[in-house]
Amino acid sequence: MLKVKNKVLIFYITFIFIISLILRYKLLFNNFVLDDFTLVVNNSFISDFSALLEVLNPKNLFSVLPIKCGARPFTVVSLIIDYQLFHLTPLGYHLTNLILHSINTCLLFLFCYNLKKDNGIFFPLVASLFYSLHPIQTEVVSTVSFRADLLLSTFSLISLNFISFFKNKDKKFFLLVSFCFAIFAFFSKENAIVLPIIFFIYAFCFYKNTNLLKLSGVTFVSIIFLFFFFWIERFPVPLYFSMYPSLPANVMPLTDITSYISTLFSALFYNILHVVYPINLSADYIVCFSKYIIVLMILFVILVVSLLMYIKDKYIKFSIFALIVAYLPISNLIPLVNTIADRYMYYPMIFVSILFGLLVLELKKYMNPKILTGFIILLFVTNTTISYERGKVYNNQYTLYFDAVIKNPNHPRALYNMAVAYYDNKEYEKSLDLLENLRKLNPSYNRELVWFIMGKNYKELKDNETAKKYYMKAFLISSQNQEFLDEFISMFPSVDSALYYLLNNTKTLDDEIILSFQQYQKSKNTVEIK
Repeated sequence: MLKVKNKVLIFYITFIFIISLILRYKLLFNNFVLDDFTLVVNNSFISDFSALLEVLNPKNLFSVLPIKCGARPFTVVSLIIDYQLFHLTPLGYHLTNLILHSINTCLLFLFCYNLKKDNGIFFPLVASLFYSLHPIQTEVVSTVSFRADLLLSTFSLISLNFISFFKNKDKKFFLLVSFCFAIFAFFSKENAIVLPIIFFIYAFCFYKNTNLLKLSGVTFVSIIFLFFFFWIERFPVPLYFSMYPSLPANVMPLTDITSYISTLFSALFYNILHVVYPINLSADYIVCFSKYIIVLMILFVILVVSLLMYIKDKYIKFSIFALIVAYLPISNLIPLVNTIADRYMYYPMIFVSILFGLLVLELKKYMNPKILTGFIILLFVTNTTISYERGKVYNNQYTLYFDAVIKNPNHPRALYNMAVAYYDNKEYEKSLDLLENLRKLNPSYNRELVWFIMGKNYKELKDNETAKKYYMKAFLISSQNQEFLDEFISMFPSVDSALYYLLNNTKTLDDEIILSFQQYQKSKNTVEIK
């Protein structure tokens, strides 16, 4: 028979799981968005169940191709399994995401419960519900291609729970299991490199056990080795400009020390803002680099450091230190492709939620319980409402980027993706208007793709002469792109007439373009161009 205490625990875990599912159930009916098309819809690799063997083969764990293996083989494995069960039905993939998020919420509840057992259910309940219902979590839960963040959190929380079991039971078996799940977390997403440091902080704050400190060290060294092995394999030249040579819409933080520091503090400001005031969340953000923001964040960092020196509560110290460490991979210390994104905060939100729960627990000592309970209920209702509305934005590409363009009308990527969504929705004039705005705003952004989509729009509008012009521009920039070549040649009665049009409009053609036409003719079994 289960003890009464265990029955109560099981009841609350079940309650939290069901609440997490029910309050986000509308996400199940969303379509694929963002990188889902790359990682799922157009990724033939996941359609073959035997690919599991290739992904999990140790020699492929550090493959340069993230779509296949990359540093995230467990994430790819989950997509392969989903494909076998659901094929290309979005509901199944979203169900997996939602279940994982609900499991993460329950694991956080269990960790918080073990962290402060003497305080009962209140603290873990508040912390886990804050984590579950916060609007910033919506992007990860709603987007299949961000499965890595979910699995990273799942395995990290399992690992942390086993560390807490070790604290209570002092059995080395729990350390071994925790170590294994730390490795699983790393192979879900490389941000898990910080997990051993969090182990160390936990051991230092609560349980100065030599075995645990040694394990933390071994795990950290192992994951550091794995991380840098992957880094060198995937990015042979460890320079930012070599890694990301054409990102005109993003800040280049390594240009100079000033821009680098500005990026760090501005990213911190926006991430804090989106946690505290999650009203204007978006798929794309334009970061404002202001001296006032930088000064404010420097003062904030000084305040946090000062508080850490004087705070005696070991639980609050643990949550703040763990939050700082969990935030490091998304802090732009190593520059990110997107300076800020909602999905980046999914993992750090574990420790934000623990800190929130602990602060509420402290307030409980000084505030009227009814007022405090009312505040928490109001906050959770507000978060749930915003999350529900935010979830509807992720219904499809059209709704997502329509929202992004309204909130960030000058963001090049948002404009481009909305233009593509307009094209898919057969709103060709609107698509052209956005592309023209994009060309004025940032002429170099995805130039060949912008021209290609413009050509497709003009073709649908029956303006074939203009369509030819834009198809030609796109092809001349990227002559090896088979789709560009196919679309351009399709506008002419023959391959010869397409080549003649090129000669008349460009005067000279390089050998690469001639070779593309020759290969096209050979594939179509036509007469070779002399």
